[in-house]
Amino acid sequence: MRNFRFIFMFVALFATQQVFAQPGMMDRDKNCMTIAKACEAAGFTRGKSPNKGFWFDCMKPIVLGKTVAGVTIDPAVAKSCRQHKVNELKMELKEFQQSS
Repeated sequence: MRNFRFIFMFVALFATQQVFAQPGMMDRDKNCMTIAKACEAAGFTRGKSPNKGFWFDCMKPIVLGKTVAGVTIDPAVAKSCRQHKVNELKMELKEFQQSS
């Protein structure tokens, strides 16, 4: 019976996750995914690659408002993704501060 309750609570928690999401959160995450897909399409890889690394050579510069050769992104998409990343970091910082 205890296992059933645990499984039920686990399923309920993840099934209702979207209900409690902040409005527009999925759109911001889609914007980051748009940038990620554009970087991958331009040949940037997630593995070790000199000058073609996914995060440091493509994703990060775009999120910070810089241009990357071969990748075209609307500045509003980059700004929205940047704000999403900032909000994620703020939430993580808050969690760390509460745990100490």
